[in-house]
Amino acid sequence: MAFINSDRHISSSGTSWNYRGAIAGFTIGGANHYGGGGTGVWYFYADIFSHSFTTDGDAVDSTGNLQTARHALIGFSSETHSFAAGGTNNAIESFSNTNPGAGSTDLADLSGTYGGTPVSGLTHGYSIRAAGANGIDKFAFTSTVNAVGVGNLSFNHGSTRFGGSTDSIANYGYVAGGATPNTHDIERFSFDNESITNDVGDCTIQAGESAGCSSETHGYHLGGIPNASNIDKYIFASSANAVDVGDLPNNNGHANDSRGGAARGNGMSSITHGYVAGGELYSAIGKFSFANESNTTDVGDIGTGVSTLRTHHASSHY
Repeated sequence: MAFINSDRHISSSGTSWNYRGAIAGFTIGGANHYGGGGTGVWYFYADIFSHSFTTDGDAVDSTGNLQTARHALIGFSSETHSFAAGGTNNAIESFSNTNPGAGSTDLADLSGTYGGTPVSGLTHGYSIRAAGANGIDKFAFTSTVNAVGVGNLSFNHGSTRFGGSTDSIANYGYVAGGATPNTHDIERFSFDNESITNDVGDCTIQAGESAGCSSETHGYHLGGIPNASNIDKYIFASSANAVDVGDLPNNNGHANDSRGGAARGNGMSSITHGYVAGGELYSAIGKFSFANESNTTDVGDIGTGVSTLRTHHASSHY
């Protein structure tokens, strides 16, 4: 996260911070397609791509790598570092936001190997366990202590990842949607006391394998399965159902079935825009404005060529 003075504010915890980034986003690891679909050899990535928030264009290979190639991992953002965790192993790896080319180091471990949903606080990352467990794992950004369970969500958000977002004013993390079983629930938990969860509304659709991003005042639930391309917007300041404010590209899903929208792609948050990168058999980077939401605009690709089709990867920003 880039702490820009004009966008800093005092949260309910008395700390000045801003979750959103101002410089760049990262696409980390992943696979070339979902193992249950697609064509050709299924292979995993370890690379770290960077894409600018200030200039549209293709992502750039930082030349840095994770410790091991893996997919189904999730990403977190702190002021100085980015984190990739879970998936095909339980390691939490970190790398410097300003020097991703140096690659990652092994920081700690999650409680298990699973694909979940990431939510970033100021000092900690929260991994919402999938596979119907919906437990909340918490780890410190500056510690090598393994993640610990600190609470559970109220609803079953299913066995897939779902959309996460961060309210850095009131100090809450949000999760929305889910699949297998499909759900449209939106709930939040307090960074100050993770055992406190609240049902705050519903998405306009029931979808999982979705992405999430955050403005200062709203969270966004992006696409997913089955065949969802909605950009759903929900307010942080009160309990209310989400509103559909735009769409992702229809071809952002799996070519062989109805997986649409951001299915297995990832969201990132800049000061002014929300971003979605990759997805099922998809390499594009799309963005939409927080000030005037509409359909996403294609602003680049995760590199060039078929080898950069990216799904089940992690994303972060600063």
